[in-house]
Amino acid sequence: MEIPVPDIGNRSYERILKVIQVKEVVGPGQVTKFVAPRHRYSDPINAPGQLLDVGQLQQRDLREIRTQHEFEYPDFIARTILKSPQFDYDEARVFQFHRKTSNSQFVYGTVITDSSLNLIDYCIGGPRLEQRRTVLHPLLRALCTPGSLEVRLH
Repeated sequence: MEIPVPDIGNRSYERILKVIQVKEVVGPGQVTKFVAPRHRYSDPINAPGQLLDVGQLQQRDLREIRTQHEFEYPDFIARTILKSPQFDYDEARVFQFHRKTSNSQFVYGTVITDSSLNLIDYCIGGPRLEQRRTVLHPLLRALCTPGSLEVRLH
């Protein structure tokens, strides 16, 4: 699924992002990773026919987030997913919106939703906080369900 990028007032980033991908992706404007629920016991692609222990697949996915260096805030992601009972039986979706430069990347923010795109939490950090917020909030409104935004977005 793809969601059109709303007018965020940052034309250069809109040209990079183009659409919000609601699938696992690593791109110049977005990285998205799905994290298995704690109570998923099988992985038909990587371990067909094998039953796994509670939390094993979720831990594998969180380990990938920590080691692949694509995500700016891996500790925030792990804490949010591990403390939320929502992710006992539901898949977490982690979105990072960023712009890569020649020698680094500028992260607008990291967003965690459930599989229905209800906003669970988000993180904005670093210098130029208002610029990051100005870009991330319209993306949140486009990506997440309206009811979930009322609680988290002011």
